[in-house]
Amino acid sequence: MASPGASSPGASSPGASSPGEASDSSEDQEAQRRAGNEEARLRGEGLAMLKKQNPLVNPTSLPPPPLRQSQRTRNAAFQARSRELQSMEESLEADDRIDEGIDEKASHTATTGVACKCANTESILVTMLRTTTHGKRLDDRLQVKLIDEWYRASHDSKGTFNDTLICYNHTQFTAGKMGVKTRNANHTFLKEVLLLLYSSRDCWGSIQTDVVMGSLFIAEYRGTHQHSDLKSYRYRLSQVCTVVDWKTVGMKMGWEGMTRLFRDSGSINLDCFGWVLQDPELVTILDELYRMYEYHSRRIDGNSNMGWCRTMYHSPMQQLMRGNPQYWLYYAVLWEDPHLVSYPYYTKYTKAGNPTYFRHIDCNIANAVKTGNGANMIQGSVSWDNEDSGNCTQTLIGFHRIIAEYQKMREASNMKNSTGYIELWDDARDFPQECRDRFPEVQWRNAVCKAGQVRITSPLIPHGSTGPATKERRTMLPWFVKVHDDMSTMEVPKMGSYAKIATAHQQLTAAPTSPSGHPN
Repeated sequence: MASPGASSPGASSPGASSPGEASDSSEDQEAQRRAGNEEARLRGEGLAMLKKQNPLVNPTSLPPPPLRQSQRTRNAAFQARSRELQSMEESLEADDRIDEGIDEKASHTATTGVACKCANTESILVTMLRTTTHGKRLDDRLQVKLIDEWYRASHDSKGTFNDTLICYNHTQFTAGKMGVKTRNANHTFLKEVLLLLYSSRDCWGSIQTDVVMGSLFIAEYRGTHQHSDLKSYRYRLSQVCTVVDWKTVGMKMGWEGMTRLFRDSGSINLDCFGWVLQDPELVTILDELYRMYEYHSRRIDGNSNMGWCRTMYHSPMQQLMRGNPQYWLYYAVLWEDPHLVSYPYYTKYTKAGNPTYFRHIDCNIANAVKTGNGANMIQGSVSWDNEDSGNCTQTLIGFHRIIAEYQKMREASNMKNSTGYIELWDDARDFPQECRDRFPEVQWRNAVCKAGQVRITSPLIPHGSTGPATKERRTMLPWFVKVHDDMSTMEVPKMGSYAKIATAHQQLTAAPTSPSGHPN
């Protein structure tokens, strides 16, 4: 009888009579071909490492199993083990199944005893296996008892180890219950692994979680490895520091005039989505989307929605807008920052007669001047209809250049600072004649857009809308906002974390707050 440590994973035991013990080398080659060269290699490396961890393990170096005192004791022990196994099987959930690599025919043979060629077909091991469902997983305590019984059944009546006493089917089934990969594994290999596991009962955890030795086991028994979370990926994600020469990008795109105008005035209209309105099918989709979302909107407490469509966050046309590379690049070049993501926001669907007039600034002026909070959160919109001077956005052009001086003037005149995330704007209170005389170049202008154009405005510019509306006007707001290098914190922390914004996109829901931090 050859020592378990002397055979290789692909070799068969000489003189064996079961299908798994065929001595014909062609059958071994066929089995290895089915298993795949890579799996065979990994399994061989795992066994070699396990042998290295237990260099002195062989049947003569291990103590013989203790002899049972009587057949009555044997029967009592068997009945106790059978009850434990049966109780454990009944308590497991029906869907807690594992792939133990045992083909259906072999598992049926192992559990029913058909074609069993064990020396003692009435041994406690064989009887235990017959009462064990192959699709259930044993806990550690029962695994120890099972491998103890396997080792006991591998000894003859004189206490001598004899690896021919247990047939291939029951050896395979025992190995499977220990979590070992058994598909296409021959008898010699399985006996080697079981003997090594028996001798290493106090360190199964370290064996199963080892990168090399863990390849002997199916996935559910291997535990968590250092790189388990990578799945199919070879490399981990790494932080990339992006450095962009924005001046060169602007020159390449021919946008030098655009950036200069934006710096001077604080607001600019640009062509971007005219191609959408030239496609009849896209125009139909756009029209029907607005009508559908309007149909599903209601007035809260009878109050007007003021032209806002507060149910429309993730329509197909909004996805098209957010994913348009030219539109995103406008913001990136003007902001000189590539770390911009779109914050989910609703749309505007104005009808004639809607009370659309408002004016505000999308930041807290005192905070923006002192801390820079919100000072770079560029605001803008896409217009889907031709606007006119009575139905458009209005901007206080040039205010971004004098905002610091304006704040000093406000503090000197004892004007109370706002405590909100944004500030409502009233010229009589916030930009009285004294301010207009001091800053004559800062004036309200109509930002009239053609259908398909986009308006991009500095967050330091007060803006608003004309009103009431005299015709239909539809706009969408992309809200490209900055995420910091930690890929978690947003420029305005009150708007929520990057993860929450990403979840809103994935689940097609509203974001936790508005971009300025107000509740939705």
